[in-house]
Amino acid sequence: MGGQFVMANDRINKTIELLKERKFVSIQELVKLFSVSSETIRRDFAKLEQEKILSRVHGGAISLLPNYSEHSYDQRKTEHVTEKQAIGRIAAELVMDDDTIIVSGGTTTLEFVKQLKDKKRITMITNARILADEMMKNENVTVIQLGGIIDRIGNVTSGIMVKHCMSMIHAKKAFISSAGVSIYAETISHFREAPSQDMRQMIEAADETILIVDHSKFFSSALWKICDLTKINFVVTDSKVDLKVLQYFRNKKIKVLVANTNIDEITKE
Repeated sequence: MGGQFVMANDRINKTIELLKERKFVSIQELVKLFSVSSETIRRDFAKLEQEKILSRVHGGAISLLPNYSEHSYDQRKTEHVTEKQAIGRIAAELVMDDDTIIVSGGTTTLEFVKQLKDKKRITMITNARILADEMMKNENVTVIQLGGIIDRIGNVTSGIMVKHCMSMIHAKKAFISSAGVSIYAETISHFREAPSQDMRQMIEAADETILIVDHSKFFSSALWKICDLTKINFVVTDSKVDLKVLQYFRNKKIKVLVANTNIDEITKE
């Protein structure tokens, strides 16, 4: 049973890779490629259609991935603001005094960092200048800004300098945000290669990884895989999240904190 599940996961990931390369994939070519029935491929298509990765058509499916593009940082700051603020408040409760944390760039992580103003003696490592500037308002915090090439789209540094710095760093917790979270492919993903590699190293450098994303990031996949969901220890999201997502994490024994965007309560899964 376990082997069949792994094979199914690999099959879905390969299908996504094919859809990234071309506009159309046929049922029959996937039947031959994976040595499975056409009914199995149709079930895979149904799952991927829920994530808006493809649209089913006669004989196969067409890719929707080319239409899935990254919004500018300024635009993303205006999207799902209430949810991001609630997530930030809840995620901040996972940071203890004296912690060393790594925080990836992003508009959700910015709201998280704003909630750390009362923490004491923590060290924050980040590749996002806007996060570093926010944390510098707290005199009880040590900030390590990772160098590198400035990525104007993501408002972060990236590249070989980030990679070199991360190879020498160890942290208690990594707080990561992502563009897409797929419970079917069981991955988190980003639009571009370099930030994906940087976040992968952040995860490897920490004892625990906390994924902080609003509900809109689920059932979607971006081009570049960051890591498998098995690498995630905690998920913090908002109360608009689909119940299927909560059930998935419950089955995987991954802890979830749900921020109620109406009354800002914590729901533990």
